[in-house]
Amino acid sequence: MYHPYRRPSRSRNRAKLLLYDYPANRARLTEIESHYMARTGEPGRPSRNRVSDPTARAATGLADDEEARRLRREVGAVDKAIANVQRICKPEKARQILEMTRRVYFQRRCSMVGYAAWAGISERTVRRWNKLLVKSVERHINWAIEKGPE
Repeated sequence: MYHPYRRPSRSRNRAKLLLYDYPANRARLTEIESHYMARTGEPGRPSRNRVSDPTARAATGLADDEEARRLRREVGAVDKAIANVQRICKPEKARQILEMTRRVYFQRRCSMVGYAAWAGISERTVRRWNKLLVKSVERHINWAIEKGPE
C-alpha cells in the first residue's frame, strides 16, 4: 500500500539516483574505457617493471580503476533492471515503462504525474511501474555490492 508520509529506504533512494545518473554514468564509463584503450600503443617508452603487452597493460589499468569498476557495477544494475522489466512484462507494457524511464529519469523532461497526463495513464499505474523499476534496480545493485569486486 502506498503511504505518502512514509520515507523510502536508503537503497530505494540510491536506486532512484542511479536511474537519474544513468546517462552521465554511461558516458563517463565510455570515456574512461576509451582513455585506457587509446593508451594501448605508447611507442618509445621503456617498459620497466610493467606488462610489456600494451593491450594487457590497458586491460590491467581498466580493471584496477576504482571509478570504472563502480560505474560498471551501477550501469550494469540499471541495464539488468531494464532487461528484467522487458522479460517479465508484456511487450506493450514494457515499452511504456521504458518510455516512462527515458522521459522521467534519463531526459528529466517531466515528473511521474506529468508522464501520466502525457501518456493518458492513471497516476497510480505510473507509480506502480516506477516501483517495479526501482525495486529491480535496487535488487540488482544490492546483488552487485554483495558479490564484491568483479
